[in-house]
Amino acid sequence: RKVEEHKHTILVRGSKPVEAILKATHFGPIVFDNETSADIKMIPHGLALRWTVLEPSNELKNLLALNHGQSIKDCDEALKDFGAPSQNFICSDIDKNVKMGIRGNYPLRYKGQGKTVADGSDPNEQWGRRLTPEELPYELNPARNFVFSANQKSTSENYPAYLGQYYESPFRAQRIHQLLTEKETFTPQEISDMQKDTLSKLAEKTLPVLIQQLKKQKLSSKEEEALAALSRWDFRYEKTSVGATIYDSFWQTLEKKIWSPFFPDNANYSFPTSFTTSELITTNLDSKWLNSTNEKFADIVHRSLSQALENLEKLYGNDLNNWLWEKENLAIFDHLSKLPL
Repeated sequence: RKVEEHKHTILVRGSKPVEAILKATHFGPIVFDNETSADIKMIPHGLALRWTVLEPSNELKNLLALNHGQSIKDCDEALKDFGAPSQNFICSDIDKNVKMGIRGNYPLRYKGQGKTVADGSDPNEQWGRRLTPEELPYELNPARNFVFSANQKSTSENYPAYLGQYYESPFRAQRIHQLLTEKETFTPQEISDMQKDTLSKLAEKTLPVLIQQLKKQKLSSKEEEALAALSRWDFRYEKTSVGATIYDSFWQTLEKKIWSPFFPDNANYSFPTSFTTSELITTNLDSKWLNSTNEKFADIVHRSLSQALENLEKLYGNDLNNWLWEKENLAIFDHLSKLPL
């Protein structure tokens, strides 16, 4: 089909208006149409973007109806044609029903469709119909007596439709599930404390294996000191934690050393997720992915720790006691008003 061109005049205060021609196809807009339209080399140019956000919908109507709902049934009715962005919605009613489910415009696609650039002239690459609300995943009154989500994958492998593949690693969801199964009832303060929980399920899962690998190596005195700090660490990212600082730098360095031989070009490749890496480390230390270069995995672990310590020493000095997480993870929140608040 012919590309459409739409001419726009953008008014600029104190300067001449800017004329812009935006191009679009029946899929959606051509986001970058020439080599000067974006200064990011890794973004391909001349591609049309199909995105559910660009399709007509009326989320304000959905949310207004949701605010007037009085039952689980009303909740479902209010959200039946919710468009984008897709969301997890949780509804409960006076009859002690609780339901959590995905709502949004999900087209019927083959598995993996959308992962890579597709040929727009191929009819097989067109989207199918929109999935109905009944076809989207949900939970109603589960036996565990609570529902939970932290943007992890919300379906099992048996779910028939393809909803996409980019989910958060399951570690936060696992921690939430763990906390909620520890008791039958919770006070508001206990729920509030959960929001501030700092335990890392990734570290809890992987660090014991990494420590065992390091014990096989001949370590320097600095590395021995770091190993002792890691061994004492309780997997919590508290602001005064030294173990958190060492592990965080150690893990990031290790991921790069594991995957760089396979994916050297950051502009064209993404590393596998931390979850994938953690699964290999905890289930298959003989994997070709962990032992692919001229060195064994234990040597890669040792080299990663050595480099992480070298980097941290440059930042915070020789004394490990000064390597506090609050220094490594410094966050400054400026008020939008730019007032000194």
